[in-house]
Amino acid sequence: SKTYINGLKDIGDSLEFEFNYESDKESSYYKLKAVPADQTREFAIVLPDGLSFGFEAYVSVRLAAAAVGEQLKFTLGLTPAGEITVDDSQVGV
Repeated sequence: SKTYINGLKDIGDSLEFEFNYESDKESSYYKLKAVPADQTREFAIVLPDGLSFGFEAYVSVRLAAAAVGEQLKFTLGLTPAGEITVDDSQVGV
């Protein structure tokens, strides 16, 4: 079930972020890919001004197609599993 708050836009089912792929087995791609589909992990998004958003989310990872010689990228999908908290205590600090 969703909770709607006046003035906030619905972000849909998931947030997506694109990253450069690295083949190292210790890279973010492999660590994120190892998260079981039925488990959540904690994430924080911190903006340059210090505003942050914290939440638990289900993780999905997919590689993007790339032309020869281009940087291979992957997309991280995060589906929030609960309330998203907002912390403005570091804004302007």
